[in-house]
Amino acid sequence: MYNENKSMWLEGVEQNEESRPQGDLKTEIAIIGGGITGLSTALALSEQGLEVMVFEAQKVGYGATGHTTAKVSVQHGTNYSRILKSYGKEAVKKYADASKTALKKIKETIKRYNIGCDYIETNSNVFASTKSGLDKLEREYVAVKKAGIKAKLSHRNSLPFKAYSNICIPNQGMFHPIKYLYGIARVLKENGISIYEKTRIVEIDGEGKYVLKTDDGKKVFANKVIIATKYPILNKKGLYFSKISIERSYIIAAKMPNIEIDGYYINVEKEVRSIRTCFSQSENLFLIAGANHETGEGGDTRRRYDELVSYAKRMDKDVEVKFRWSTQDCMSADKIPYIGKLSEDMPNLYISTAFNKWGMTHSMVSAIMLTNSILLKDNPWSDVFCPSRKLSLDAKKELIFKGVDVAGDYIKSVLPIKAKDFSEIRKGEGGVFEFHGDALGVYKNENGEIFAVNPKCKHLGCRLVFNTAEKTWDCPCHGSRYTIRGEVIEAPAVLPLDVKNMKSDEIT
Repeated sequence: MYNENKSMWLEGVEQNEESRPQGDLKTEIAIIGGGITGLSTALALSEQGLEVMVFEAQKVGYGATGHTTAKVSVQHGTNYSRILKSYGKEAVKKYADASKTALKKIKETIKRYNIGCDYIETNSNVFASTKSGLDKLEREYVAVKKAGIKAKLSHRNSLPFKAYSNICIPNQGMFHPIKYLYGIARVLKENGISIYEKTRIVEIDGEGKYVLKTDDGKKVFANKVIIATKYPILNKKGLYFSKISIERSYIIAAKMPNIEIDGYYINVEKEVRSIRTCFSQSENLFLIAGANHETGEGGDTRRRYDELVSYAKRMDKDVEVKFRWSTQDCMSADKIPYIGKLSEDMPNLYISTAFNKWGMTHSMVSAIMLTNSILLKDNPWSDVFCPSRKLSLDAKKELIFKGVDVAGDYIKSVLPIKAKDFSEIRKGEGGVFEFHGDALGVYKNENGEIFAVNPKCKHLGCRLVFNTAEKTWDCPCHGSRYTIRGEVIEAPAVLPLDVKNMKSDEIT
């Protein structure tokens, strides 16, 4: 039996002792978000002797970092060809230089602080599984070479199925992301840096000097603030909700005893599949990832796992799934992250978001760039990653397309709901129904117990969709997610849903 909806990385890892603020706090720099970006940035700043505090809404690593495939690579799918087409050779070289610098810095950090995170150096591969993907792959190869990355185009690989060609980049890495993150957390605590968990920041006030308010009424006074929450939690500046789309991906970790591969692989086709090996609990496992869709738009999400299992069985009929989980990614229209000032008229407030599924290296790029910004040092890559950069024509078209899609989701939020017999709700499922003239989100667990919420997202008011595979309420507009009890799982929302206490006989 596999571990349903639980990341392999979070299995059997000793948790750090939880700490919450006991009163109001004051610091030079407050970092919101205790994932790999927040802690990497905290470490970089502390190495410069700066005062830092970190605030994590859940547990360190339990967000995106604990649900990644943990590939530490300068190879980011087909991003280089996109960037070359949109912004030219100088931009693609800077993007590559940032990624190479980040990879080197991660390896130096592991060595310097003796972090046992199962780091393995290996080959990274992007491949074409169809003839139609060959042109796309060859364009990417041209862009990779112009970016100054050592790579080779080969027709030979270790995949257990036909692949027409692949771009191989040697000396890339993969590791255990939680062990890496906990290693950084250990160093921070040894250096006197406070990491507060179960401490959700719900409000940021001020300009120049800031007051952060926590969900239990505490205040944090900070001269500088870094928002490292994957999706920005501040709406009033930058309009990031209009510049970012949200995508869910699914991952299975499985025993596949009849195959071996060298390195890790990802294809160029629209139906993305990512493959890498890993080691867990004395077992060699394969991670198969993909089955992507925009959050809230996936229909019955259970079938996404079925797609990955079917793909795995094509490689090895004896596949045995051990873990399965999903994750969520912020996507920019031009496939370049936003790293820098949140807004030009809000000094000392910084942001790091939209990693486009390549968070391991981009987290370190963020740490380097944000530290340089705070120290008023030159940032050679700032024009490429600048949050207020002028977007390419293709990116603008993408934003218009996404804007129309989100507008459609807003319209759905005000459309009337057809009344439905609640007895039709099967155990383990949920949905939005009309109840006494209002929308009601209802979930029925396996014991027949009812959980009801107001299905209106606390971010900007979109109507939520029930995610059957994960048993969550997901926002199709900007990716906020909630538990069946209305608790926030994913930003940008910071406040819980309104809960309606009901007995099951009221709706059956």
